[in-house]
Amino acid sequence: MPNNQSGYRSAIIAVVVMLLCAGCGGERADRRGPVPIADVVEAVEGKNLLIVLLDATAAEHMGCYGYGRDTTPELDRVAAESVLFENVYAQSSGTMLSVFSFFTSRYPIFGDAFKVDQKTVVIIPEQRTTVAEHLAVRYPARLGYTSNTWLKKKFGHGQGFTDYWELRDLQGGRLATGADDEHALPLCLDWMKANADRGFFAYLHLMKPHGPYDEPEPFFSRFTEREVARETGTHAFLQGLKGRYPGDETAADVRAIYDGNLAFIDHEVGAMIDGLREAGLWDETVFVLMSDHGQSLYEHGHPHGHGGIVWENALRVPLFIRIPGEPRLAGRRVSDPVELVDLLPTLLELTGLPPATDDAAGRSLAPLIAGRAGADEEAGAGRILHSRTNRRDPPIYCVLSGNGKLILWEGDRPRRALFDLAADPAESRNLLEEDPENEAGQRLARYLESWLATGGEDGSLAGSLPLEVMDEKDIRRLRSLGYVQ
Repeated sequence: MPNNQSGYRSAIIAVVVMLLCAGCGGERADRRGPVPIADVVEAVEGKNLLIVLLDATAAEHMGCYGYGRDTTPELDRVAAESVLFENVYAQSSGTMLSVFSFFTSRYPIFGDAFKVDQKTVVIIPEQRTTVAEHLAVRYPARLGYTSNTWLKKKFGHGQGFTDYWELRDLQGGRLATGADDEHALPLCLDWMKANADRGFFAYLHLMKPHGPYDEPEPFFSRFTEREVARETGTHAFLQGLKGRYPGDETAADVRAIYDGNLAFIDHEVGAMIDGLREAGLWDETVFVLMSDHGQSLYEHGHPHGHGGIVWENALRVPLFIRIPGEPRLAGRRVSDPVELVDLLPTLLELTGLPPATDDAAGRSLAPLIAGRAGADEEAGAGRILHSRTNRRDPPIYCVLSGNGKLILWEGDRPRRALFDLAADPAESRNLLEEDPENEAGQRLARYLESWLATGGEDGSLAGSLPLEVMDEKDIRRLRSLGYVQ
């Protein structure tokens, strides 16, 4: 970023944080005190790295994030041994742009000439260095597995992996036709056991708890309060609502079977972790749990729940990191706000690799992991966080600072909304309607405009292809998920 932009950005951050309850998302006291970063890096040295991503997981639906239902008992146990980040934001409420961002540590802003609409597939160009390419220096064996139709080797997502498995390609061969993530996880476990002596990095992008909510019993009925028809969890039913609120009972049913889907994949991931323990690999592996975006379940009436919205439920995601061999980190909770673009710089520092040379947008979270909260104002409570919609033209953008959140709807008649998330976590009271000249809102708006104007500086030029590059089977799958008409 040019120096004048950087200075302007710093000034905006300072004033907005002061006006919008600076520090409310800041440092959480930890009586154990900080751990030298060198000790953290030493604990990571020589260990494998496993990232498990649960697609469309709203952090607020996990037990370790305070949820009332016992949806994630297996992962809650792991979280208790991890450093857990309490306020994590995805750069987009949809998979395609979110994965682009955390694979490359680049913001998904591309300039006015680059459209991301319903007929666009965003790809990672060869010149962009992905997380797997960076980590190749440390991990000779690198597995990428995905059941998400948007993520394909031919779209650049396989860059840097020695093995890249797409569920569809495994079906009918190594797996039975119609097999799903729970059937692929044992294959991934076998791969990790076979490559442990070499040192492995595995990235497993699991589709659940993303719909359809078709989990087997006893999970489907685990949280329901009445008998729920199986069709309620299908995309045909959910998309058939066409934006209409289905009524309180049906909305409660959908939330319950979403929670059941989450509990099911929690159980399956727990079984894989048990397999790593039995093989003696669990304590030789750094484990990262995350999601690409959250899920809104009728809080704002949106039937799909992510992609075309920037409400909190669709943007706030889980992130925790278990580093065996450094017990002082177990159970640490970090309340400082962070972004998914921070993951790549964090992994580079933890593994002793130099920072990314292609201007990463994120900041390493290693100081926060070590307990030095607020040591860097850019990585602490003073940060401004950035998110946008996915495959929506014109897009919706939002920025957050302290308790303040500004949303910008672009288009012929742009409009803005400002929310105080501390006083109004449901985002129901637009402060700009009450006071269009709200000083904090105006400052955040000027910051957002300057951020968007940086285009390829803060963000990144990306590649795109027409939707027609997908074959008919993929198109049918995307249509069944409600992504293609």
